[in-house]
Amino acid sequence: KGDRSKLKTFTNTTLGEVWEEDQGEKLEWENLHARREVYPAVPDEVVYITGGIDTQGDRYEGRVWGWGRGEESWLLDKWVLTGNPESEELRRQVREKIRNQFSKDNGQQLAVGRWAWDSGGHYTDEVYAESRQLGVQWVIPVKGASVYGRPIAAFPKRRDAIRKVYLTIVGTDNAKELIYSRLKMDFTPNQPQPGFMHLPANELICDEDEVKQLTAETKVMKIVKGRRVYSWDAQSRRNEALDCAVYALAALRISQQRFGIDLEVLADAQEELAADTPELEHNKETKPKPPTGGWLNLGGDSWL
Repeated sequence: KGDRSKLKTFTNTTLGEVWEEDQGEKLEWENLHARREVYPAVPDEVVYITGGIDTQGDRYEGRVWGWGRGEESWLLDKWVLTGNPESEELRRQVREKIRNQFSKDNGQQLAVGRWAWDSGGHYTDEVYAESRQLGVQWVIPVKGASVYGRPIAAFPKRRDAIRKVYLTIVGTDNAKELIYSRLKMDFTPNQPQPGFMHLPANELICDEDEVKQLTAETKVMKIVKGRRVYSWDAQSRRNEALDCAVYALAALRISQQRFGIDLEVLADAQEELAADTPELEHNKETKPKPPTGGWLNLGGDSWL
């Protein structure tokens, strides 16, 4: 009693249970569901978009996140495509989703700048094939790290000599630490909030099940060979939304660290463009901006 370390040991060794590291501070889905917001399909603050795809035995699931200054982010889209993941038909449907573009109210269109696609499990070859077909630097196969403490995304310097893809190891524990800390942030309406993760009050994208999936895991501590080992545990709860958020964050890190994407620079450029072309606000339908991958036609990701 009163000794946190001894309580952990008692929980593990005597009760034979896992210790939840954040006991008393668990992220509750009801809080996220209650703070969902009404915002445009693509808020004006969004300057770059990434996506994450989770591979399951009978479906592919995707989430699309928009990013602004200070990595403030907005959930923009969600899709679930069921069928045989090996089939050409289901993969064709995924390709259509991957190529989707997103429009702002002023007519500007943004493509997803980069995707991270879960290549673990039984459909590794299929994910590799889609990466090669769609663009090996655009659709990145990812795999969760087997040890604790890896970087959020470790993009390789060279393509795999045999598979010809950039298989990237994702430090899922570090990504989840960051995501959960951001989901716990207090909401301040109508003010910039670096790091804050916005969720839409849209049942098709973010319903009760979605926020339950985002909060499905808890950080637990186990005693393994006399040492404390921390891990994230969903305890059989569905967690595809969280996994997709991890992959979208990994896609952002790859874009930043390997391809030079700078959200602050993009935001500055967007503000300058808006200041120079105020008529866009009055002529949204007749003067749409051409699609970009998030670089506002400044030359980024020119290989798309």
